[in-house]
Amino acid sequence: MKQLWRYAVVGNIKKSRIDENGILRYGTAAFKGNTKVYISGKKIDERLPDRDKNEITVMGLCRGGRYYVERVPVDLIENVRLTRVYKPKVLELMSYWEFAHCWWGNTQEEFSDAYTFIKRWKETHKSN
Repeated sequence: MKQLWRYAVVGNIKKSRIDENGILRYGTAAFKGNTKVYISGKKIDERLPDRDKNEITVMGLCRGGRYYVERVPVDLIENVRLTRVYKPKVLELMSYWEFAHCWWGNTQEEFSDAYTFIKRWKETHKSN
């Protein structure tokens, strides 16, 4: 049975940033600045090496106009919040078997899990 909606943690890609070479960049290679991205964080593995903890997998409309999944540095994501997803294409992509365990559902328990994720995110990334 298809879900009509589900909870999701979303954020926006920062509009601009200064890269490691001192060059002004807009967004990321895949996403324009201010692009809304769905954060795939339900099953974050705390055993990840430190180098991988600075990135998170997100899904959003890429510069080419299609939904794209990519790992993004967490410091390039701002305005993290909880929302409900109704867009059929996004729900379809979230339900693919290889990604389904990474997204929240539409139960009260899933809501609580997503809310806890956001609280942890905001405590860990205070500048966002």
